[in-house]
Parts: sequence; structure tokens; C-alpha cells
Amino acid sequence: MTGSVWIRRTTAIAILLALIAVASAMWSLLDDDQNAAAWRIGPVDDFPVGSPIPIAIDHGYFDLFEPEGGGEAAGAVKETRVWVVNRTGARPLVLLQRSPWKGCRVMLASPADASNYGHTPPQGFEVGFIDPCHGGLYALDGRHLEGPGTAHLSRFEVGIDGDGRLLIDLTDLRGG
Repeated sequence: MTGSVWIRRTTAIAILLALIAVASAMWSLLDDDQNAAAWRIGPVDDFPVGSPIPIAIDHGYFDLFEPEGGGEAAGAVKETRVWVVNRTGARPLVLLQRSPWKGCRVMLASPADASNYGHTPPQGFEVGFIDPCHGGLYALDGRHLEGPGTAHLSRFEVGIDGDGRLLIDLTDLRGG
């Protein structure tokens, strides 16, 4: 085989492999389970009303804060951590697990937890979120109640598909 025939065949194989890679990438964009604009996290019925459920979506997003543990700059992270809050008579909420004050991961808080951080929980407060680094207190719907800052928890746009599964639009993070 001459050199020019070998080069043409090698080039043809390289082009074919590149086309397969492009087709594979495009196919994954058509798959709603992998599309950032339509990430399915499960049937709405799997999320009990009034009981926040933590979810880690292995998809990534651009994090404005320094990753927990420090030492790294803000940027792409492997997973998006959210709280799914199903509500009676309303669309579920999907709240980012980061305080808008300084980016600490918020955790569930009972009235006793809120009191331990020096807060007087409002009447009817049964469960909400607290920033354990700075003490910010948030209602179950993500509203800022007490502590540093005034912003509410950020949330993602959500929808429900025809099969009753919750969809999260990871491209639409809305500030509090």
C-alpha cells in the first residue's frame, strides 16, 4: 500500500470516528434524562408533602461560590445539590442547598435548631432551613426569615411531565 492510499484511508477512518462522536453527543442532547433543561428526578408522589428531600443531581453546574472545603476557585462542580419541597395545592419547589449570604450548604432546621442559633422561629414554623456557618434562617419555601443577609434561597424552575415526574431546569437558577 502506498503512502497516499494509507493517508486517505486513515483520514477516512478518522472522519468516520469523529462523525460517530458528534452523532453520539447530539443523541444525548435529545435524551431528556440527560438534557440540562429537562432533568427528571422522579415521580412527584415520591416526595412527601411538607418533608424536604435532599437530592444530588450528578450533572454539574457553574457554582458561583468556592467549593466547600476551600482551596479551589469557583467554577464547574460535579453535582448540583438541591432540596425538593412538595407542597399541598402548589407546584413543588426545588431549592439550591446554598445560602445566598456566603454559599454555605443549608441544612434542615427544627424550631429547636433555630433556637440554638439564637432565632425565635415564627408562629407555625415546624421545619425550615438554616445556614450552619452564619446562622441565616429560612422558611420551608426558601424565604429568608432571620440572620445575615436578606435574600431568599435560590430556586430552579420546575415542571411535571406527562408521567407525573418532576423535571428541573438546571439552566434556570433564580435568585431569591
